[in-house]
Amino acid sequence: MKPHFVLCDRCLEPIESRADLVSTLVRLRPIAFHNACFVDALKDRSRRGMSAYPINSVSTNVSVALGCIVCLIGFAITHVWLFLIAAMVGPAIRAWSWWLFERHLDN
Repeated sequence: MKPHFVLCDRCLEPIESRADLVSTLVRLRPIAFHNACFVDALKDRSRRGMSAYPINSVSTNVSVALGCIVCLIGFAITHVWLFLIAAMVGPAIRAWSWWLFERHLDN
């Protein structure tokens, strides 16, 4: 089986570890960058539609968890199913990013 390489979208070099990986949304699609390439892309604004918030950061994980809790409380109070759908969006995007990039890299 061929090893899977995660390539940086900016420099097209392989990303060696999770510590150097930054995944973000570009036009609702997860894209992988090196840390330095992500900062450069933010500075020169070469990517239209690129989110300035990494998907695979601790702050994003905390925000997703808090958002899920708020949505579940909203559902418990109002019984509106839209709260459950909203609660699944963040974890689904995070899992998609992990499936595409992080599972192929060493810690």
